[in-house]
Amino acid sequence: MTVREVLNAVREAKEVKLCFAGEVLPFNRENKLMVDAFANYIVDKITAADEDYIEIDIAAKPLKVGEA
Repeated sequence: MTVREVLNAVREAKEVKLCFAGEVLPFNRENKLMVDAFANYIVDKITAADEDYIEIDIAAKPLKVGEA
């Protein structure tokens, strides 16, 4: 599953964080550049603290679609 697919599945989440190698970044789905930069990365894990907050963990070696 990719970051884009997760974002499409959890449209109701008000706060999304993107996690990689211990870093946690706020993810603004309205920012087209940010979405374009991360949308095709493979997701390792999704954590939902509640229905309004999720964390998307990118795979340890960031892979774009077709690189796996």
